Amino acid sequence: MYLFRFDKTNKVVQLDQQELQHFPYLVALVERSQDFISNKNQNDEYILDSNIRYSWFLPIIRSVTQEQPSILFAELSLTCNVLGILQLYDYLCIKPLPLPRFEDDKLVRTHSITADENEKYVKFVRANVGETRNLAVQFMMAISRDEYDLSDLETKDEVFSLIMSIFSNPKVFNIKFRSHTLKIVTNYCYASFSEEQKKEIPTVKRIKRMKTTEFCVDNNEALPDDFQNKFASKLVKISKEEYDAIHATPVSDFDSFLADYCHFDDMVSSVYSCGSDYDEWDMMETWCTFNGNYPFRNSRNPFRHRIGFDCCIGTRCIF
Repeated sequence: MYLFRFDKTNKVVQLDQQELQHFPYLVALVERSQDFISNKNQNDEYILDSNIRYSWFLPIIRSVTQEQPSILFAELSLTCNVLGILQLYDYLCIKPLPLPRFEDDKLVRTHSITADENEKYVKFVRANVGETRNLAVQFMMAISRDEYDLSDLETKDEVFSLIMSIFSNPKVFNIKFRSHTLKIVTNYCYASFSEEQKKEIPTVKRIKRMKTTEFCVDNNEALPDDFQNKFASKLVKISKEEYDAIHATPVSDFDSFLADYCHFDDMVSSVYSCGSDYDEWDMMETWCTFNGNYPFRNSRNPFRHRIGFDCCIGTRCIF
C-alpha cells in the first residue's frame, strides 16, 4: 500500500498497486523516491505538491478507480471549481477519456483520427442512467480539450444541442452536474455560439430553480421514456457477422422476382447458343402491349418478357 499526504490539509489517501497505476504522476513519484529527500516523511508517506488539493483529488480517484467519469460532475461540490479538477486531471497524467461516439455523428474534430477497422463493428443500443451520465462527462471533457471544430456551423449547432440536452433534463443530471457543465461551457465554447443560442443557455440561478422530485438516483435504472437525445444511446461492440446482417440490404419481392427472371433469361440465352434458329425467331412478327394500350414489335428473343409489359398468352415477346 502507498500513502500520500496532502501538504496543506494533512489529509492522507491510501492506494494499492493496482489503483496507483492509474496515476502516472504518482507512479513516477514512488519510483523516484530515493532521488528526493523531502518527498517522504518519517511515516513513510509521500508528500504531495501543494497544488494537488485533497478536495479535487478525491473525486478524481473515485472516478478513475471505479471507471465512472460521471463522479467528476455529479458528486463534486458546488463550491469546487470544476476547471481546477480538469487541470489536475491532466497534471496527474491520467489517460484522457475517449471521445464519445454518437449515433448519426456529424461532429467535425479538430484533430484527425485514424479509424481502426474493428471499430466499425458496433451498434447503438439504449443506455441506462449511469452510462448516459458517463457519456455526457466524456463529451464535456472533450469540449475542454478543444476536440471539436466550432468554426464548422453544423458542428457548433450539434454541440449546442447536446449541451442543452444536459441543461434541460434535471431528472438525469443533478444541479451539481448541470452547474459544472455551465462552468465549462462559459469558459470553452460560449463565445462561439450565436446570440440566439446564448440566450437559451441557463444561468446558475435558473439551474438551481430547475428542481424535480423524479430524479434518477440509481445509475443502473432505465432512462425516463421522455429522455430522447443522442446521450440516450451507447455504443456496443458486435461481431462482423452481426454487423453484416444488420447492414445487409433487404431483398424486396421485386428484386427477388427480377433475380429469378434473370436466371430464366440466362437459360434461354444458353438455348440460343446451342444452335437454335435465331434468325427465324428474329424475322417473326410478335406483338405485346404496354398496359394494354400500345403495340410493341418483338424481333429478338421471343421468350424474354420485360417487367411492365402485358403480353397475350401464347405470343412470343422480347419485352
